[in-house]
Amino acid sequence: MAKIFLISKDTDFLINPKKYLMNITRRPEFGAAVGLVIIYTFFSIAANDNGFNSIIVFRSILDMSVSIGIIGMFATLLLISGEFDLSVGSMVAATSMLIGLCIVEWNMPVWLALVITFIFALIFGALQGFIVVKAKMPSLIVTLGGLFFLRGITYGVSRSIVGRSIIGGINEGLQETFLYKIFAGKIFWNISASVIWWILVAITSYLILKRTKFGNWIFSTGGSEKEARALGVPTDKVRIILFMATAGAAALFSTCQVLSFGSADSMRGTLKEMEVIITVVVGGTLITGGYGSPIGTFLGCLTLGVLRQGIYMIGIAPEWYQAVLGLVLIVAVFINRNIQKIEDFEK
Repeated sequence: MAKIFLISKDTDFLINPKKYLMNITRRPEFGAAVGLVIIYTFFSIAANDNGFNSIIVFRSILDMSVSIGIIGMFATLLLISGEFDLSVGSMVAATSMLIGLCIVEWNMPVWLALVITFIFALIFGALQGFIVVKAKMPSLIVTLGGLFFLRGITYGVSRSIVGRSIIGGINEGLQETFLYKIFAGKIFWNISASVIWWILVAITSYLILKRTKFGNWIFSTGGSEKEARALGVPTDKVRIILFMATAGAAALFSTCQVLSFGSADSMRGTLKEMEVIITVVVGGTLITGGYGSPIGTFLGCLTLGVLRQGIYMIGIAPEWYQAVLGLVLIVAVFINRNIQKIEDFEK
């Protein structure tokens, strides 16, 4: 009896391999994947004698990637919707100090301190989103104002209450508690629990974008707000929710960091917003909205983690990292724009 094969998208490469490969190269995450392979290969060879390929360095790369990744996942969805949040770095500082004040200065239980912190982050994110959509103000201006407001009020409040900008001793006596273990504990291979949070946030953001109606709304909002509104998409609601999610992700990262390090600093998260934007763009998301992928951002986070660790291990001064980031951003935007031009031409 002859076998019958059903033709599907999974077997397109057998029928038209050239077209299949072209489709792959146009995916948002393709450039990030290629970049990661190239950069990792370079440092793997250049810093091999220094143990670049060891499990210790691998853990360090993951920790560096997490510092951008947790925030970057929801920031990707926000950018796809056509907006971005420049206040996430200051949100990291604000929420870290809020946790420190609640636990150390006001003697609150950890769970209550975290509840207050996340409520604060969500309210602030909602407020920024509300101003953007109702006042019709650019998110660049609104969140830039939020960046300076949060940073200033965090520094001012901490200096007024504790007389300094740093609070220590936050995790004293907490190492055996459940909340400490899930936010700052270690898992297999001595990997930080924050890595698991990063993976969970990445999976969640991917499923939201690719498997839900809300994900379609995000693409529609960023692609053409006018057409999306005509189709009944609640674009204002979409953007406000995404501003809240991004602020909440900053609070989540801050929680992991504060409980792990045991300290809070009003200057923590400085320039974190720039790293997040660069990572999202490196991952293939267009700054104009309507196009992107959390998978690409995930790979972009790993790329920046490899880059930072590799620069250190080949003996280059860490100050050069920011210069390299600037070049990476320009190259990523150039590649993304040209890929989009090719797609527009073919349409």
